[in-house]
Amino acid sequence: KTIDPALYEAEKARISAAFDKALELANEAYGNELYKLVTDMVARLRPNEDGTPKKIKSTSIDSMNEFFDNFKKMKVTSSAELTKLIEDAQSIMCGVDSKTLKDSTNRANVVKQFEDLGLLIETKLVPKQRRKLLLGSPELKIVEQSQQPQEEVA
Repeated sequence: KTIDPALYEAEKARISAAFDKALELANEAYGNELYKLVTDMVARLRPNEDGTPKKIKSTSIDSMNEFFDNFKKMKVTSSAELTKLIEDAQSIMCGVDSKTLKDSTNRANVVKQFEDLGLLIETKLVPKQRRKLLLGSPELKIVEQSQQPQEEVA
């Protein structure tokens, strides 16, 4: 009753804006981390230059599962799009372990699904001016874009 109503409303708006900004930053951080995990997994699952499969460690799979668990525990996102992409990644990883990835058919299937998911993440979450997914080479690469326009890989 003793607080000026205009001051109260201004402080209320300021605090609300701060929470909205924190939520936006959390969404961005989760999106970037998901993008990094997906692109790293694709790079690990693709064969070496000589065509031999790379060894996949269980720690790579564990990192993804920890990310999924942390995302569920934190419950800080308001982005249905981000939540859906994380659920998609989790469904790809469902039942996947280092033993199942030794089979070339399973590995190729997981790589394809993660490549598709990586493109969705890049399109929907990763700011265009910061990163670009290049699929024209044998390795899936993340490149930092400079201020100068670059030729796109078809």
